[in-house]
Amino acid sequence: MRFTNGEWLYPESVTHEQFEPNSKRRILIPNVCRTFNVLYMDTFDMLRCLRVKF
Repeated sequence: MRFTNGEWLYPESVTHEQFEPNSKRRILIPNVCRTFNVLYMDTFDMLRCLRVKF
């Protein structure tokens, strides 16, 4: 979640994968999101934003 130009921007994708620019064998969701300028976050950031407690 980001605050830009007076409004909150919410991620359009949540994934457990991490950005890996040199990945050749698999297509990773974060790599695709960055290519197409789509907001994403990992699972732990989502839980933190939602203030989930276990």
